[in-house]
Amino acid sequence: MPVMCFPGAVKGGTNCPGEYQGNLQPYVSQSKTWGPVSSTPASDSLSITGTNVATMTIDVIRAHVDCNVHLAVTSDGPLTVTLAGCPSSTTAFF
Repeated sequence: MPVMCFPGAVKGGTNCPGEYQGNLQPYVSQSKTWGPVSSTPASDSLSITGTNVATMTIDVIRAHVDCNVHLAVTSDGPLTVTLAGCPSSTTAFF
């Protein structure tokens, strides 16, 4: 969806310093209309494409996955993936 821009002006108030007080201040506001929510069900998997990366850490809580997540990894070299929030032995090498 495109970002829409709308020009406008607001009259300066008592919070505006010196010469701007009472003058019109130009601004541009932006808005975006989002499309419908995807109907794809959530899954315990992540797709990772690594370029020029040797290590990465994924916070499982923020990624909304658990420690048994399926990792589909494509990398241009060796990649070590650590799952933060899981036992310390939860590191995978690709």
